[in-house]
Amino acid sequence: GVYSSQGELLAIEGFVTDISQQSSIEQLAGREQWFESRTGLVGRMMFERLAGHVLQHAQRYHLPCAILWLRVSGWPAPAEAALVAVAARFGAVRGAGGTVAYLGEYQFGVLLSDFGAADALGLLPSAASAARALVERLGEPLEIDGVVHSLAVACGIAIGAPRYADAPAMLE
Repeated sequence: GVYSSQGELLAIEGFVTDISQQSSIEQLAGREQWFESRTGLVGRMMFERLAGHVLQHAQRYHLPCAILWLRVSGWPAPAEAALVAVAARFGAVRGAGGTVAYLGEYQFGVLLSDFGAADALGLLPSAASAARALVERLGEPLEIDGVVHSLAVACGIAIGAPRYADAPAMLE
């Protein structure tokens, strides 16, 4: 500050810096770290962290959890519009409490944690039902720019078990 000879505060000096743009950039970078920008789905890093947490919780308290892995092939070129359209087809699973992620290379993951089921056998029917519904939904004909495309879908189910150390192990 600036003071008079009697010690009175006359003025305050300092610097004002506009950090709003820097803050916006940092927020965007943080969002991109957790979400896949084209699909709006959870990204691989966030999915693996979340699934790892759910797996540890499930193992500690003997609760079931499962991961569905889906690979979609037969993408039209360019695939961007198709990717966005396919990602939107996961809406029913997200609404039912599943966490859906785009894992890259046209692969998706769905984390299912039905803590109402007593054990893995109790979760298996709902996991199989979700997998069947997703394979059917994702495999429906896809129209992009007036052209109908057929996509093929492969699906795997991993039920949480002590042999899995973490989420990437369940995805293998």
